[in-house]
Amino acid sequence: MGTISIHAFEISTGDVVQCPVTVNGKTGFATEIWNKYADVKDRHPELGKAVAVMRLDENGWPTIIFDQPAHEKSIQGSQTIWDFVYFHECAHAQNPEITEIEANCQAYLEMGRRGMMNYHRIKQLETMHYNMMSILPIEYGGSGAQFWHQTLQCVRKAQQ
Repeated sequence: MGTISIHAFEISTGDVVQCPVTVNGKTGFATEIWNKYADVKDRHPELGKAVAVMRLDENGWPTIIFDQPAHEKSIQGSQTIWDFVYFHECAHAQNPEITEIEANCQAYLEMGRRGMMNYHRIKQLETMHYNMMSILPIEYGGSGAQFWHQTLQCVRKAQQ
């Protein structure tokens, strides 16, 4: 499964963040695992086609698994996207019952609360979603365009 390292996430503002969670009355931070590998066959099996996922460990504690080579390869040109991925997975860690669209919505809102959203960043995120596979599972709205559209609907509703 490649090398695994655990550390906190640095967002594009330079701040190091951790994802606060409460599970069964216990408060702490979601575990972050950075899967580093030289050969794709050593990639963490939970990642599937994703660059990051949230899974509950054997004790029910939220764990965010990141594809470190994908992060290293693309971080320079897409810090906004990685910020969004982080906050999306953190939303899942904070509430494992939410949908993919709700996690996107929470990521968007969290970045807004942190002053990290502007026209340029929104367009980067829109482009990322539109460039996703044209056919996505229904929990993602069925397509990248629908995923983004439903995210924006959720954000507008939350901001009313």
